[in-house]
Amino acid sequence: MGKFTANALVLFSGLFLGVFSHAQDEEKRFFPHHEMVTCEGVDGDIVFEIWVDVKTKTDAMALAMRVSDPNVASARAEIAFFDFSEGALETMGSMIIGHVIPGLTGTSRIGERIGGTLLGSLESVVVEIDFDFASMPVPSKKHAAHAIYAKKNGEELMQDLVCHRRK
Repeated sequence: MGKFTANALVLFSGLFLGVFSHAQDEEKRFFPHHEMVTCEGVDGDIVFEIWVDVKTKTDAMALAMRVSDPNVASARAEIAFFDFSEGALETMGSMIIGHVIPGLTGTSRIGERIGGTLLGSLESVVVEIDFDFASMPVPSKKHAAHAIYAKKNGEELMQDLVCHRRK
């Protein structure tokens, strides 16, 4: 390996580790008392990452939910990002409801496909998981779930998911 290639490899590795470490630091800064729940479509076409505030187990609630397509390059994989602080996300027991709100950056990619339709045609995305967030089950244990895509015209589309808690 030439000196230039070796130097480039070292530089790239350092940049990658720096960006990765920065992303983890940012996540901890914004969600210091969180746990992550990851849900994947059984067809392998969608991933939900849900950050849950577990500061007080009785009032556990979702802080943010990222929806992405694992089959797309990572730079374009994110379909939507629902944030509690923007009023786009709410928790009702084991249901996480992401509201598609026009004008919010997290749901502005209205032409993206999600759940067999376009993001712009949806009123909300609901993830219903077979456990209560207040009890936060054992990490890595699989739980059945489903996503409900509520369209503006009243139609609902459903998709089966499998979820697990990540620590």
